[in-house]
Amino acid sequence: AKSLKVSRTPIRQALELLGKEGFVLQVPGRGFFVARVEAEEVPHLYDLRIAVEIHALESAIKKEITSEQIERLREINRKYENCGTILEGELIGVEGEDVRDRAEADHAFHLSLAELGGNPLICQKLEEIHERLKFRRRYDGYWYWTIKGDRAGIAAAQHRKVIEAIERNDSAAAVEALASHIR
Repeated sequence: AKSLKVSRTPIRQALELLGKEGFVLQVPGRGFFVARVEAEEVPHLYDLRIAVEIHALESAIKKEITSEQIERLREINRKYENCGTILEGELIGVEGEDVRDRAEADHAFHLSLAELGGNPLICQKLEEIHERLKFRRRYDGYWYWTIKGDRAGIAAAQHRKVIEAIERNDSAAAVEALASHIR
């Protein structure tokens, strides 16, 4: 609080909020400490992510997604595809700053997809899930999430499959493509 030149109350309130979200631990009499997202939690986060995103996608398809919304998803996916090393028009690897940029573009794609469902609480939950996973990525180091070879282009192709299924109004194909991508 002293270094920020603010009172202790807003700092304590912020730390308590971070504690509720699982990012810090409060130890009575000792203070607050950065929490960890354990490796065992990651599969559970992905299970939750699938459930939340699938529900949002199904809701969006029922509402009839516009061509402008589809174009927005394509635009985000193009940004996603352009983060990495491209050789002869093919993505062959993602390293360094591109890993972080690609993760942000992936997050934007999935959040935009969820927003189409029209439920702000689902979007909020998805944000929380992504933040927990991002927290784990930082703990592991972004190098751990570096993608090379065929895997570098697979995710972008999976995004395209989701977009194409949405465009055809094929809910089952969109759901399958999205679930396959997240797994």
